[in-house]
Amino acid sequence: MSNPAAVSITDALAAERRALDTELGALTWRRASLLAVENATPAERATRVAQLAAVQDRHGAYDELVAFWSRLLAPLPSATFDGFVSMNIPAPPANPTAAHVLAYAELATTITDPAMAHAMTRQLWRIDDTDVGDKRALITGVAEACEVVGPLVEARIAPRSGAELDRFLAAHAAARGEPDSPRLRRRLLSAGAAHHWLYRALALSTERQ
Repeated sequence: MSNPAAVSITDALAAERRALDTELGALTWRRASLLAVENATPAERATRVAQLAAVQDRHGAYDELVAFWSRLLAPLPSATFDGFVSMNIPAPPANPTAAHVLAYAELATTITDPAMAHAMTRQLWRIDDTDVGDKRALITGVAEACEVVGPLVEARIAPRSGAELDRFLAAHAAARGEPDSPRLRRRLLSAGAAHHWLYRALALSTERQ
C-alpha cells in the first residue's frame, strides 16, 4: 500500500510547481509586454499600451477569441468547431517575445470592433446569410473542403481546379438551393476579395517582423 503522507507531499509539491509555473508565465508575459512598449516610438506608445492592456489576462483574451468565433460559427457541430479552434485560434505562447505579445494584442483587439463581426459573417457565408437555407450544412461542407486543402497548402501546391474546389462550390450551391453556375462563382469570388486582401496584408506584416 502507498504511504498517504508520501502521496500528500507529492500532491502538494505538484500543486506548488503548477502555481509557480503560472506565476512565471504571467511574469514572462508581462516582461514581453513591457519590452513591446519600450520598443515603440514615443508616438506609438499610448496606442500600444492600450492594446497590450487588453491581453494582460492572456488566458481571458484567448477565451474571448474562442467566444467570438463560437458566435459566428454557431451552426457548426461541436467536434468540428473544436478542430477549427485547434487549427486557427492560437493559444498565448508560453515564452513570448515582445512581437508575440503585440501580435496577440492586435488579434484580441480586432474582434472588439463590431465591423469585424459583420465582415467575417459576410466572409463566412459568402455574399449574404439571408440566402443560405442550411447554415450548418454550408459551414460543415466548407470546413471539410478546407481540411482536404490543408495538406496541399503545406506542400505548397498552387491553387487549381479539381475535387477540392468542387467540394467547396457544392457546399455553397446546396446550402442556397441553386446549381453551381458561373453567376454563383462570380458572386463568391467577389465576396472573398476582401478576405484575400486581408490575408495578403497579414502575410506582408509577418515578412516585416
